[in-house]
Amino acid sequence: MTFIDWYTGLILLGLLLSIPHFFLHHDYLKVHRAIFIILCLGFSLEAVGTYLKSNGGNNQYLYTIFFVYVETILIFLFFKSVFESKREKLLVKIAILTFTSWGIIYTVFFESIFTFHVLSFSIGSFVIILFSIYYFMSIFIFDIQSLDRLSMNPIFWLMVLIFLFYSTTFLYFSSIYLVIELDSGFSAILVKLVKIMSITMYLGMGLVFYLPYISRSKNRQLT
Repeated sequence: MTFIDWYTGLILLGLLLSIPHFFLHHDYLKVHRAIFIILCLGFSLEAVGTYLKSNGGNNQYLYTIFFVYVETILIFLFFKSVFESKREKLLVKIAILTFTSWGIIYTVFFESIFTFHVLSFSIGSFVIILFSIYYFMSIFIFDIQSLDRLSMNPIFWLMVLIFLFYSTTFLYFSSIYLVIELDSGFSAILVKLVKIMSITMYLGMGLVFYLPYISRSKNRQLT
């Protein structure tokens, strides 16, 4: 009976690294809260999924409910906490409502909850990628910041991590998984790559909020 392996252990590390920020003063309270909830969900899902798999149980429904739908919606809420204009927040709200409605309809009429909903995950990932690109465009085109400020901005790096993870998984599930029947050995390699990207994202989520303290330390040294 295994709850934690190397994969879930590293996700847990990302979760633990994020906890001290609840006791520190910083300017990213809403964003940190949203990321902490995502980390809690990510670790809980992988721990329970690992336990079920080690006991020969079916964990597909857990990943469909909590990874495909719940975590996608939480990422949307993260975007809502980052975007500032009413128009941007309205777009995120529409995305949440539409994706939730799609998930209910798709589950009831098209595909069982006990199978992994590749199509739904692909749709959610695509929207996340679009929101990420919009954020990058708004920075580099409409609101240009210095590289120094960006390099120490937790939100920027969170966007990078989310964009990289969902771009990788979108390509895997939407293109390779749906279109090509893979050799089992090659498929296992790709699954490991997805896990590495997942670990990178979750660990990064726990670490990025320390960047402003590094910036402050550098400024003190300069003065």
